[in-house]
Amino acid sequence: MNLFLINDCGDSTLVTHSLTETGIADAERHSSIYPNPAQGELNVVFDQPVSDTLYYYAATGALLGQLEVNHESSLLLDLSSWPSGTYWLRWQGEEAQWNQSIVKP
Repeated sequence: MNLFLINDCGDSTLVTHSLTETGIADAERHSSIYPNPAQGELNVVFDQPVSDTLYYYAATGALLGQLEVNHESSLLLDLSSWPSGTYWLRWQGEEAQWNQSIVKP
């Protein structure tokens, strides 16, 4: 991604960044989470079937629940009853571990 910046004095700067610079590259995580923010259903899609545990936490760090996954390539979380706020998903797998914040508006 290229970003061209010009200040009030007319000085310019070109900033170039890779879109994988968000913390965990997709090549390492092997999953997609969408939509984020989500009001109803949140999709977690893996590149291949996985078997492990997805934990979900409140912003305070309190564990809200977990899903045991047995050879699934996608999960659907229903957030419709969750209060508005920021939450954390934690995948604890044998081959990968990751954390992802999600927002419920």
